[in-house]
Amino acid sequence: MSLLPSHRRSSVDSCEEILLKEKVFNEKSETKEEKKAGRTRFALMVITHLLVAAVYITILSFLMRPKNRDSLIYSPAQSALKFEKKFFNAELNDTNPYKGPPSPEQDAAWRDLLAPTAIRASEETMERINRTSIRLKDGSGYFVTLDVYHQLHCLKYLRHYVHPEYYTINEPNIAEHVDHCLDTLRQYIMCNADVALNTYTWRSNYEKPWPVFTTEHECVDWEALHSWALDHTFDGFDPKLIQHP
Repeated sequence: MSLLPSHRRSSVDSCEEILLKEKVFNEKSETKEEKKAGRTRFALMVITHLLVAAVYITILSFLMRPKNRDSLIYSPAQSALKFEKKFFNAELNDTNPYKGPPSPEQDAAWRDLLAPTAIRASEETMERINRTSIRLKDGSGYFVTLDVYHQLHCLKYLRHYVHPEYYTINEPNIAEHVDHCLDTLRQYIMCNADVALNTYTWRSNYEKPWPVFTTEHECVDWEALHSWALDHTFDGFDPKLIQHP
C-alpha cells in the first residue's frame, strides 16, 4: 500500500516511465553502436589480413623469381626478351633452311638471319652501359650490334670455311679469324650454359650409347627478338651515317 498521495504517485509513475523509456532507448542505441563498432572492427580485420597476404605474396614472388631473369647488364633489347620451351631438332638427318650443302636458297636464309647487324643505340643507352661507340653522322644515335648477331656471323664464317669448294674467302688472316670465331662461340656456350638433360638410347648397328638429339630447352623467342632488332636496324655501310674521320 502506497503512502504517497495519488497525485504524487501519478507523477512518480510518469517519471519512472520516462526513465524506463530512456533506458530502453539508450540500450537500443548502445546495441546499434556496438553492432556498428563490431562491423568496423571486422572490416578492419579483413583489410589487415588482405594487406598482410598481399605483402607475403609480393615477398614470395620476389624470392621465387627465376634467378636467370635477373640481368646483370643493360640492353635496350631486354624489352623484347621472351622465353619459351622449344625442342632442338638436331638429329643427323634433320634438315632446315640453314643446314646442308651450300645453295643460293641457304645463303639467302643466312643473309636474312643476319639482316639487323647494325643497331642504333641512344645516348641514354650508352650512358647506362658506361661505354662509347661510333656516333652516327646524323646525330640519331650510336652504332652497336647485339652480340647474338656477331655469334651468328661466326657460325656463318665457319660454314663458309668448311665449304671451300663453294665459297672463296679472300682473307690473309683466315686462320686467325677462324680461331677467333671458335673461341668466341666457346665462351658464349660456357657463358650461357644450357642445363637441359640429354638422354641416350641403343641402336642395333652401334655398340655405344647413342644420344637423343631431340631435347627440350628453355629458349628466347627468336622471332620476338629478331623483330625488335629489325625495327632498330640501319645500313651500317651508309656513308651518310658511317664515315671514318
